[in-house]
Amino acid sequence: MKRNVITDSLALANNLIDAIPPKRDWGIFNIALNKSDNFLLKNYPSIPPSFGYTQNETPKFMKDNNVIEGNTPGWWYVDISKQNSQWARTKPQEVTLDDQIERVAQEKGYIKNSEMVMYHAQGDDWGPKRHGQMAILVNKKRLEQFVGWHKGSSPQFDDKSGVFSYRGVNIAIKGEKSIRRFKLLFDNLGGIVTKKQFYEANGKKDYEIIKNRTGITRLHDSLEKGFEKLVKVIESEPFLNKSIIMLQRNGFGMFIDKNAKL
Repeated sequence: MKRNVITDSLALANNLIDAIPPKRDWGIFNIALNKSDNFLLKNYPSIPPSFGYTQNETPKFMKDNNVIEGNTPGWWYVDISKQNSQWARTKPQEVTLDDQIERVAQEKGYIKNSEMVMYHAQGDDWGPKRHGQMAILVNKKRLEQFVGWHKGSSPQFDDKSGVFSYRGVNIAIKGEKSIRRFKLLFDNLGGIVTKKQFYEANGKKDYEIIKNRTGITRLHDSLEKGFEKLVKVIESEPFLNKSIIMLQRNGFGMFIDKNAKL
């Protein structure tokens, strides 16, 4: 993939993130090939401000990465309408054939089943034609993950809140014991910690005494269950599951796969 396509996609994604209202986690926007980040269509006040991109491959790249959840090429999005509205009665058949947003938006609960996506169509006037124009449906969290992933930011862990962050993804490690053990793995990222270290991460210093008294199998089974609990947290987030390797081999370790793809 050409670097300029990724750069262009990140710029568009950031502009879309900023355009989504604070209390909403999704949005429908118009995009087209344009040198400006955003632009207005002169003489078409009903069409919201649109967003520009500069690389032909940008929409396909974002769609392949599941950033664009639905798109309607060749049409300008206007608003959300009711099924008993004038739009429902005058909606061109061509829109029904081209629309790849409305059904997805309903299925995801963004809009009600009684609502419709409205495009600009006043008689034969379907709005100005622009290269690469389309209406797109996006999710704010997915956009943020996309941006974080391609920025390749370093992993972060806040041991006070228990939040682990990497490439736009945030997950919470719950429980004081699990947080301490995860911090140990994070502090030794790219290496293996011993079972003794993993045990003593909770402030305990009696590893040898317990091992001698109750047997190594029982103690190690308990540690392995604790590690498996952390593994399940990582595996619960698909993006982290692709890029974080949790390894158990004569101890426990956490590694970053920098070549992992979104």
